[in-house]
This record gives sequence, C-alpha cells and structure tokens, in this order.
Amino acid sequence: MKIRIATLFYCASLILAATDNCNLDSEEQGKESSNCLQDLPTVSSLESWIDQVQTEHITQDGKLANPGHTSDKNVKCRLPSPRTCSWGDCNTVSPGVGNVTLADLSVMGGLWQDGLLEGYGNVTYQDKSVLKGNFHLGCLNGLVTLQEEDGTLLVGWYHLGELSSGPVWLLYPSREGAMYTYLEERLGVNRLSRAAFTGDTVAWIYPDFKTGIVGQFVAGTMLSAREAEIMENGEENGIPKMKMSLIDANTKIYAFDPSTDMHLSSSPLQRDPYERKLLHVQTSRIPGAGVGVFTNLPVKRNTIIGYFNGIHRHRGGIFKDEDKSAYLVEGTHRNEMLDIPEEYQSWQMYQGSAGHLINHGQEGNVDYTECWHPRFGRILCIQTLTDLAPETELLVKYDVAVDGDGLKMALKTALHLGHAVSGKSKDQFAKDVRPYLKLVSDIVKTVKMGDLIRF
Repeated sequence: MKIRIATLFYCASLILAATDNCNLDSEEQGKESSNCLQDLPTVSSLESWIDQVQTEHITQDGKLANPGHTSDKNVKCRLPSPRTCSWGDCNTVSPGVGNVTLADLSVMGGLWQDGLLEGYGNVTYQDKSVLKGNFHLGCLNGLVTLQEEDGTLLVGWYHLGELSSGPVWLLYPSREGAMYTYLEERLGVNRLSRAAFTGDTVAWIYPDFKTGIVGQFVAGTMLSAREAEIMENGEENGIPKMKMSLIDANTKIYAFDPSTDMHLSSSPLQRDPYERKLLHVQTSRIPGAGVGVFTNLPVKRNTIIGYFNGIHRHRGGIFKDEDKSAYLVEGTHRNEMLDIPEEYQSWQMYQGSAGHLINHGQEGNVDYTECWHPRFGRILCIQTLTDLAPETELLVKYDVAVDGDGLKMALKTALHLGHAVSGKSKDQFAKDVRPYLKLVSDIVKTVKMGDLIRF
C-alpha cells in the first residue's frame, strides 16, 4: 500500500524510547545495466537556444536582442500622453537614464534621448511582467522577450514597435514544455502576450522537443489538439522554427480539462502521449507493493518524465476524514493536497497520469515538482533525480503530512502523563525529554520546540 499521509500521535513511551531504531531500512532497487545509459539523449540546438535566451533575459546584457533591420530609420514611436518621468533624466535632449510611467501604470526604463528610448530597454507592466529588447527612436526592433510573474518567458520578433510575423515561443520555467506558433502576418499589437498563441496550428511541445500536441488554442488554452511529431526546421531572425506532423489525423483529441475538488478527468483512460513514450506500469519489484511505474527509455537527470494529476483538496479537511487516502501528495498551492478518488486508484480505471502509482523508496530516483500541463493545468510533474536506464522502477521518498494542532495536543497530553509517572520535577523531566522533542520538531516542521517544552 502506498502511504503518503498520516496523522501522528505520540505517547510518553514513544518520546522516551531509544532512538537507535529510527533509521528505516532502504528498499533495494533492481539493478539495471549501466550500458543502457550510453544511449542518453544529447542536448539539442533548440535546448541550447532556450538556455541562452532565458539567461539573456535575466542578465540583461542584450546580446541576443539583435536590433534587426528597420526599413525606415526616420520612423519614431512617440509615447502616448499622459506620461510622467518618474525617475532619472527622461525629458532632456541629451541622453539620460530614467523611467517613464504611462497612464496604464506600465513603466518604461532605459536610455532616453529627446523623449525616446534608445538602445536596450525594458517595460514593466502592471501585472509584473517585464518586456526587454532594443529600441530605436522609441520603437522596439529585433528579438524581444517578455517574462511573466511566474517566470514563463515569451519570445518574438518586433519591427517598428509591433510584433512581427514569424515564430513565437512561450517557454515554461520548470522545463515542463513550451508553446510554439508561427505568425503568418503581423497582428498590429505592441505587446507580446499569450494572445499570440491563438489559432488552429498552435503546438504544445513536451520536454523532449520531439513530442507535441498540435491544434486549436485560444490565448494559450488548448481547445482541440492531436498528437504530433515535432522537428526543428531552421530559424528565422535567430528564432528556431519548427515543423509539425500529426501522428494520425484520427487520433484522440486532447483538450484542456483541469481537475477540481470533485472532478478528476473527462477521459480517464486517455494516456498522455509524452508519458506513454517514457513510462509503463507493471508489477512492482517490491514484494507486496502491487504495481509500479517503470521507464521505457534511458532518461537523463533532471528530466520531467511523467505527471501526477489529482483532485484538489484542502489540507484542513483531510485530517477530519475518517478514511485517509493512500494517494495524497502536497499540491501546488498553500494548504493544497492532490488526491486520487477511490474509483480511479487502479490503473485499469485511470491512466491519465501514472504518478500516483510510484512506490516509496528510501533512496528515491524521482521527485514531484510543480509544473503546468496543457490538459491538466497546474499539477505535479515527475522529475528524475539521477540518470535512469530502461526498465528502472521509479521510486519516490514519501514525505509525511502532519496535523500540527492535533499533534501538539497529543504530545502535551503525553508529556503531562509522563511527568506524572516519572516522579521527577517538571524542569528535570523537560530537560530529559528535550532531545527527543527536538527530534520530533525537526521531523515535523510545523511543531515548534518552545510550544512543546511549555507543557
């Protein structure tokens, strides 16, 4: 049985027990041939470009932001009124560095000359997204990046202050994937946003940059898409272009179908195409563990290889339930837990994601990490902690979720009982049990040492 959560109650005898039995025996993982790791995938030119453009946005050195070709060098992009020079020298004829705040509260920063931005500059919007690129006579030109508050990075090409035709990318910060589209014509907009990812040939590209889902999206939300093979197809203005080929026009349709507190999936037996390539479910090598999750291919360390999609439950309500689920994990938001409803806990009933079937190992080879998925929304991804050979069983080290208030009450009751039968003064008893309380407090971070000593 997979136990991810427990309500802990300690009594005086446990607190005063010897600690030499605290170490758990590690579960042995079946040994795989190291020769298989020779086939680990290599870093592609696309991955190198992504590393470079993400680093470029952070370092602000402007090396990638090629100013591009301007057909009319006399074109000027004047700022709308009202506007305010909120810092520095923005309104002088001679060059000066400063910030200009616009009526929509966006702030433009950089080198100003005669009221126009010149050179590498930035725009910070009210939603905390930050655009960076090269300006000439106040007009954005060349490669432009826009980073959203959560770290997601959009990349496109600008000409005379407007988003130009060509490839546009959306890169997720945790490397869970990317979105790609090719604009056949200029949209007439001056702000790079998710609205660019609207159309019938938008692609979600998985972390291998070979597997994708292509179809109809609106502002980055998937409405109807099918599995596709993704291939690099050169570049345009220094931005990679991709070629997309549907695997089969009759394959199942994928759509945005996020789980809620009651709803898990509208198509519970529809597998994710990327997870299907990398993982399969079979009988675990751990005696009595039932099924487990195994790799199909060699996988590199720090690679997302699968998913844990579950219903969203509030942490506070979990400890009130009489029946505790064996499939609970910490969610992506504060006090949130992901769970698999009882009717979907077997692989025969739910195959949308395999993360809930990963068994415990004291030395885990994967971990859960927050990520975005085009079908499930904000969920947990399975990320490798080491290089893995084919047919390796995935193991994760389970954490324990604790009812902090209930635990403190139980501990204080145990301390009172322990003191009553010890025959010692309260100060001496507290001194004797302090090392054990420290051990509990270290394990359970929600419990403060001072709260326990003041019993």
